[in-house]
Amino acid sequence: MKRHCTVVLSATLIFSHFFMFSYLFAVQTEDRSSILPLPSSENNIMLSSSEADSNLTFVDGLFFGLAHDIDVQGNYCYVGAGSSLMIFDISNPTDPRLIGSFFTVHDIYRIVVSGKYVYVLSPNVPPIFFIIDVADPRNPRQVGVYRFDDISRFLYHWNFFISGNYAYFPFESERLRILDISDKSNPIEIEVSISSASIKKVIAVNDYLYVLEDRRGLVIFDQPEPGNFTEVGYYPILDNLVDLSLSGNFAYVSTYISFIDSTELYIIDISDPTNPQKVGCYSTDAEDGYGIRNIRSLQNHLYFVNKRGELFILDVSDPLNPQEVPHLFTERVGHFLISNNFIFATDGKGFLIVDISDLSMPKVEAYYDGGQVLGMITSGDYLYVAYGEKGIRILDISNPSKPEEVGFWEGDSISGFDVGFNFQHLRLWGDFLYAADTRGGIIYLFDISDPTHPRKRVSYELGEKQHGFTFDVQGEYIYVSMPYYWDPALNEGYFLFRVIDFSNPDAPVGIARLEIEGIQQGDIRVFDDHAYVGTQDNGLLIIDVSDPTNPVQVGNYNGGAYVRLEFLDGNRAYISVDEEKLIILDITNPVNPMKVGEFSFAAFSPRKILGGIYVLDNRIYLRLWRIFHTPYKYFDRVMVLDISNPADIKKTAHFGIGGINLEGTPTQAICGVGDYIYVANFYYGLYILKFTPTNDVEENLTDFIVPQKFSLDQNYPNPFNPMTTISYRLPKTAVVSLRIYNLLGQQVRTLVDEVEKPGYYTIHWDGRDDQGLELPSGVYFYRLRVDRDKFVETKKMLLLR
Repeated sequence: MKRHCTVVLSATLIFSHFFMFSYLFAVQTEDRSSILPLPSSENNIMLSSSEADSNLTFVDGLFFGLAHDIDVQGNYCYVGAGSSLMIFDISNPTDPRLIGSFFTVHDIYRIVVSGKYVYVLSPNVPPIFFIIDVADPRNPRQVGVYRFDDISRFLYHWNFFISGNYAYFPFESERLRILDISDKSNPIEIEVSISSASIKKVIAVNDYLYVLEDRRGLVIFDQPEPGNFTEVGYYPILDNLVDLSLSGNFAYVSTYISFIDSTELYIIDISDPTNPQKVGCYSTDAEDGYGIRNIRSLQNHLYFVNKRGELFILDVSDPLNPQEVPHLFTERVGHFLISNNFIFATDGKGFLIVDISDLSMPKVEAYYDGGQVLGMITSGDYLYVAYGEKGIRILDISNPSKPEEVGFWEGDSISGFDVGFNFQHLRLWGDFLYAADTRGGIIYLFDISDPTHPRKRVSYELGEKQHGFTFDVQGEYIYVSMPYYWDPALNEGYFLFRVIDFSNPDAPVGIARLEIEGIQQGDIRVFDDHAYVGTQDNGLLIIDVSDPTNPVQVGNYNGGAYVRLEFLDGNRAYISVDEEKLIILDITNPVNPMKVGEFSFAAFSPRKILGGIYVLDNRIYLRLWRIFHTPYKYFDRVMVLDISNPADIKKTAHFGIGGINLEGTPTQAICGVGDYIYVANFYYGLYILKFTPTNDVEENLTDFIVPQKFSLDQNYPNPFNPMTTISYRLPKTAVVSLRIYNLLGQQVRTLVDEVEKPGYYTIHWDGRDDQGLELPSGVYFYRLRVDRDKFVETKKMLLLR
């Protein structure tokens, strides 16, 4: 979607303590208005020991990211954007109002609304299933959570279905999995007797279960109770199955035939579930392959999305002869649904509302454009955020627990409307903010003497339209490093080091240009008349800029093949080498930098990548990406390192942020003010963490967190065969016993009987007694006793052989 014309400031609203700030503005086009998000400080987030450390805690989440899924119930529209559930009042669909939000920490991929609850699925590995109470849409709160085991990564298209008190999850590589959610605070997985090698989609309606089963087709089961199925009907479909939808007496099944690159939509009469019959079929041409998705039905019309993300409409009033309806609406649609003659859809970035009361002229009534936090920098009580294509945001962080947006810039209609910018790098000097538009090769200069009204002073085009340039500011000069030439055949090239004089902010001028062998990879920093630049094959380069008109290379540190300059702090430079370790250099003598410390982060987990650091006093705040085998997915982790002794660097805290998409990364990922850490997450906004120093220093990377009270968790899975896991928490050192009992109250197994220190504990039970013999199926109890009955808790579990 392309923006047109003018940006008009509509309002800046400050809500109650649940909502820190909002900013709403209208982008006037021929047929739409833009809606900006309202960040929430609702922080009742359930964190596990693997997600947080006792002295590094989550404070808040700001900004909403890209919209992934959408659902509507009554007068409310629910959007999963980044890590946030956004709730809009759509009583007037042409003017939706954001009234509530909930920040999950984890990314949101699927949402389903049923009654007063929103069910949220996060595509972590393993996935996490949240239950959020939205009885009061202005104050959503989490009431339950379920974490699947590792094998759950094969959840097909991250789909799930809610029916009554049960949630159904189809898996490609195992049987259907069902959660009993009658107790929202304690979802329990129940045993399923259905047999299938691969399930593509499940819909439960009127005591019947409709299943797309790979290599078979549409299979219909009678389910007098969830988990107890009897196959009663079957329609064979041998093509690759894609999607399933039900409406009245018809089932709609889409398929994809790979060897001819075509797709078909089967119309199946299910009025008699024991004898489903195909009554019609719609075929698309080859270019629409990969199967049609997200099939929706309204008033004898089917709506679906093709390969290119175009919305198609079929008239199925005559199921024997479905006809395509001519229409003009061909936006890039992802997930969508239909309510009261409106389509609510995601489009890869944000979401839109389309009026389809007249199918010949669909009309976009409202649009929300998601953004990405790509860089940030702090000064005093203000945090300046590079918001990608959405400009600059300025936050007052004098109270980090309740940050408030006080200013923003999205384009300047006075000196010519700015379009196509993509802000990433930010630098501050005096009353000026410098922002890099890496897409256009432009440096913007903003006057921020009044942070509530940032004003563009000038923009300077570098001339060479090269992506990925970085820069630093010192005094009246800007120093730029940018990739310029590369010959892949010879595996050689060079980058440019440039100096720009901004002594006259209204008329900057380039004064020096130096070609340096190698490929610029890291950031550039300037300190005490020297510029430091990381390169791919020449290490850290040091350039004397005491005469800005005549820069001269004077030294380098070649510690590895890929060197990135991460941070410069006084007489120390912090570089990452080969994406495996962090090295601290003493640069007191810039001509001869000396290594004084080293910390390896590659040993913790395979495929770790350093994504930025921030140094404050004797601490390093470090951001890591931990890449998994799941395509295009990785996870963020923030670490705190104690560098009071650089020769012996120790990890003191960590915090897991959640899943993000690898299509793009922030260029300035982390910064800090005092004990507060600000972390940029490309798709999911801005996280605020608080670090509380302790006297104890951990020597290893562990998942340790000091609990607040004794507790015993429900075992999982439950029912189980043959292995289950039991977890418990100890806030202090204590004598602990954990024992298993049968229905007669007889002790059959002792799992723990010893003194244990504070922390989180996990015990596995294999269904055997103390003699190693397998116990029969049945109900068993496990009891945790602490300090001779100071704390006692008992729970039951079901073993099914």
